[in-house]
Amino acid sequence: MRAEELKQIHRELAVAIEQQQRINQQISEGKISLAQLTAAYLELQCLIPLLQRVLPELERCSQVHRD
Repeated sequence: MRAEELKQIHRELAVAIEQQQRINQQISEGKISLAQLTAAYLELQCLIPLLQRVLPELERCSQVHRD
């Protein structure tokens, strides 16, 4: 995996975490519909753990291939 691809995955994870924080804020302010909340929740529940699990392994593989 190339360094650019790893950087893109890092960016996607950061965006997903920011989105999760915005949703939490909207929930606390009562400014989100149930449909929006459900869709965002389902997306983030899959995306964030996947990226967190895969990213370290991809980084290790990338380091091995560079050495």
